Amino acid sequence: MDKDKPTIVLMGTCDTKWEELCFTQSQLLSHNTCAVLLMDIGRTPSPHASIAIKHPELTSPAKTSDLPRAEYIHKMTTHAITTLTTLHRTRSIHAVLAIGGSCGTALATAAMRAALPVGFPKLMVSTMASGDVSPYVQETDLTLMYSVVDVAGSNRILNRILANAAAAVIGMAVSFAQSMQAPCNNSNSKTKTRIAVTMFGVTTPAVNTIRDRLQQNLGPNCEIYIFHATGAGGKAMERLIREGQLDGTGIAVLRDSREINDPEFAISVADSLVDLLRSSSDLRMVHTG
Repeated sequence: MDKDKPTIVLMGTCDTKWEELCFTQSQLLSHNTCAVLLMDIGRTPSPHASIAIKHPELTSPAKTSDLPRAEYIHKMTTHAITTLTTLHRTRSIHAVLAIGGSCGTALATAAMRAALPVGFPKLMVSTMASGDVSPYVQETDLTLMYSVVDVAGSNRILNRILANAAAAVIGMAVSFAQSMQAPCNNSNSKTKTRIAVTMFGVTTPAVNTIRDRLQQNLGPNCEIYIFHATGAGGKAMERLIREGQLDGTGIAVLRDSREINDPEFAISVADSLVDLLRSSSDLRMVHTG
């Protein structure tokens, strides 16, 4: 592996998707831009020498091949989470690309969600990406690409889609690797107070006033993160707090008889938040009601 290049993990079930994984790996390497680590998450181990992250059954007496489907997915997901977490914490990887059907998608997306923070590039080429994808994405920025045809043998359409996915994840990996080296990644952006606000479209005037007032009072020392209160937005905010990408938590509950989009009401919310921020280093999440 070339340590001077960004590194991409290519995940898939090597026992059932070997041809497609080999094609994708060749596409990734053909650009001569990134190194590739092929990771086997199949039910049964594959002996191919090009697999960099071997099936756990090859290094452990525990077998996954005889397990029921649900147990195999759980066991292999745990293994994948451990592997990806270690690679990410050691700053050894810069993107993950997975290819799969229903089983591989469930496994790979669960591992990426658990092991990799928001902002880390993660792309899933899947037969399941043309329906309700919320179980796979949840509150993360995981990117899904529909395979259109089944991942079951080489053909012109699938090869074009896999080639596109390879090119896309290379761009993600290069950009992410560059951001890790940028000075602002380690200094300026982390010294700002990071303030979270949730909103619906109907509360846009109030939130815009709150944001403007906060920026007037706190200047360049704050960043405002607005989340759409659809359910997923709130979960995403909570995840970012857990990941340390937003500051700590505190709650100010404000009750007022004025209409929520009244400018004076919005200004009073912003001013209360400024007072809280100046008295504590914690982030204050304001609930209006």
